[in-house]
Amino acid sequence: MIKKITLIVCFYFFVINSSFADEIKIEEKACPLCKTKLKVTSIQPLNKFILDYDLYPHDLASPSIPLSNYVVRCYNCNYCGLAKDFEKKYTDEEKNKLTLWLKENYPPSKGLEKLESFLLFPPFKCFEIAAQLSATNKESNYQIGKLYLASAWSIRTLHLILDKNGNDMEYDSSEFFGNKNDIIKQEYINLNKRLNLYEANTFTYADFIIKIAEKTEKLSINDENEKLKCFCSLAYSLRIAGENTKAEFYIKKAEKCSGSSQFFDLFEGLRNSIKKERYYQSKVIEFLTASLNDDLTEKQKLEVYLLLGEMNRRLEKFDEAQKYYSKLLETSEALPDIYIRALKFANSNMGSFGNISKETFDRLDERRINDYLDKLSNPVIGSEAANYLRYSTRRDIIFPRLKEIIKSAIDNPPDYYKLVKEKNDTKYIIDEETQRIKILEYGIIKNFKLENALFALSDETKEAAEFLSDLFFKNPNSYSITQSLKPIVHFLPSDKFVQGINKTTNAYEILDYAKLLKLINDKPSFEALLAKSEKYLTEENIKKLFDSEFADNNMLLYIYLIDALTVFRGKRTISLLVNLCESIIKVNEQFLEEDKKTFVLHRLYEETGNALEIMYFRHFGFTDSFNRIFPPRRLESLIRLKIVEEPTISFKEWFSAHEKEDYKKIIYEGFKKYGYDVLPVSDPKKLYILIEGLDDNFPAARIQCYKELVRRIDVKKRPDIGLNNNRISFEEKRELFSFYLNWLDKNINKLVYDEKKQKFVIK
Repeated sequence: MIKKITLIVCFYFFVINSSFADEIKIEEKACPLCKTKLKVTSIQPLNKFILDYDLYPHDLASPSIPLSNYVVRCYNCNYCGLAKDFEKKYTDEEKNKLTLWLKENYPPSKGLEKLESFLLFPPFKCFEIAAQLSATNKESNYQIGKLYLASAWSIRTLHLILDKNGNDMEYDSSEFFGNKNDIIKQEYINLNKRLNLYEANTFTYADFIIKIAEKTEKLSINDENEKLKCFCSLAYSLRIAGENTKAEFYIKKAEKCSGSSQFFDLFEGLRNSIKKERYYQSKVIEFLTASLNDDLTEKQKLEVYLLLGEMNRRLEKFDEAQKYYSKLLETSEALPDIYIRALKFANSNMGSFGNISKETFDRLDERRINDYLDKLSNPVIGSEAANYLRYSTRRDIIFPRLKEIIKSAIDNPPDYYKLVKEKNDTKYIIDEETQRIKILEYGIIKNFKLENALFALSDETKEAAEFLSDLFFKNPNSYSITQSLKPIVHFLPSDKFVQGINKTTNAYEILDYAKLLKLINDKPSFEALLAKSEKYLTEENIKKLFDSEFADNNMLLYIYLIDALTVFRGKRTISLLVNLCESIIKVNEQFLEEDKKTFVLHRLYEETGNALEIMYFRHFGFTDSFNRIFPPRRLESLIRLKIVEEPTISFKEWFSAHEKEDYKKIIYEGFKKYGYDVLPVSDPKKLYILIEGLDDNFPAARIQCYKELVRRIDVKKRPDIGLNNNRISFEEKRELFSFYLNWLDKNINKLVYDEKKQKFVIK
């Protein structure tokens, strides 16, 4: 049963989250009552948790958090507690009293196998024993309430189907998992693609499954058996989410379907589990309400208000829930993000009882935003603050403040010279020409305020692009500013960047200009990049790559120049790249005769081949040797055997035969050959195919899909991702996917193809 429940939760976390690991420490301790030697597990979280709105922490490394490892039970006398409770010292009188109480209420299970013992004393019962022992020991109401809360958590996480006696029911519920039901599974996939990064990072399982339920409700499912299974699956999933009111709603809908009697045991088991969880939730309310009269810290008090609101909401006591939510709203403290999201979730799920105004939430957001803005310079939590600010929708508040913070951080930087001098390490080099401290590139010495503020500046507007470009021209060689400008530089004209690349001879600066001009992607950008490439990508300069001092600065520059050329069409570009391939082969032959290692040349050759392939999609008459995702280990052997000459010869032959053909025709043939049916261009539904192509593992295919999509709808989003020649991350794919899918969902019925402009317009 536990394993099966883990599967569905794993499916959710696999879909929208990444995972890390915890440090598990196992110690041998003696039971404080009977002195039985036990192995006690302590779990030290090394990662952040995904929290439910009742603060249940889903361990990212193990989505069904091992609650059984957080509570320890003595198999001899059934004493239960957290790891720290096994360090308690009792008097003989206290030992006798507690041992007798355990014998009368929770008789020992000697002689049973470990699994049978676990079934008799599942985690929720162990937490219950620990809570009752804490009450006997006159522990704080706060601690007792939290132990009952853990009982409630473990019920919904590990014991979803119970018999009337509260024991796990033997029931195969696998067909109700979201990844087993085809309809629900497809809705999972559809929703996942449309989640933006903020939603993906903040959605709880409850948010996720409620949206799935809303989508499924709108489907026309004619088959009564399919409808029944969908309702059962939604009820089961909502039970996992702890949203028991909605779970009961779908149980009732399932019961109204024909054939529902076959699932009678499922319905009864879910309801028994809900009843047990609600019992523990009522105990949480009892003790946490009492804790408000105790000496709580301000942080604990806010936590208690949230939990009392959540427990009452889940028990459908909405008036009481609203009372405690209101206490959170009255606080002057900056509430954690999870608290604000819990309030918003509750507000939208309590019907007429959810009456918190938008203005109230705006005030909460502002307070939280100001708190995080103040923390950007903190080296420990500054990155967390920046991440929150980056995905906040309140750019009206954030953008002006970030501009001030960034300017201040640039005008008053840390004393890098002093820091470098104190390190007294030759690895810390200050380049006198560029004033660049090389170690800064590796993040060891950082202006945390500037780095975090630039990361938080996610505004995709012309105003933001102009602000960053001003910083760029005043602070040459600033890696952070260049990275922040890349996603939005396409809003700007190219003239100042063209002037910059024409003027400079510094390799670092040329590299930065090349990155940006590629993304602006207009004719002046192409002319400037091509002129620079023709000057640098020569046979003479290729030979110099074997001079280590020259190579350090220029190998990366050459790669970026080649990379930038891939987005520009034209015979000059192709001629340059083909000539470069031939020059590399020629230099290679010369150096092989001198018995020099030539792996550097292979890297440059491969980049050049990739560039040609990307320009003309895939397999247009030339071998796929150009595009090796995983290059062979012995690169030199391929060059030594002259295998690498074949792609260049093949391409030259093919290009001479096809250079007069229409470029678009060639590209569309490439789409078709590679399995993308993108014609006719006037069909807006074909845009979905191009969006799916953004997920292609081959950069050549992905870039062509992005370029064609942008050409057809004239909407640019993150060209630094769409035109990236390398593999892109899951998060980057999500950003493009969610934006374009949501844009197309919203506009597809308004799109009209303008034959004259050769693109779609919104009517």
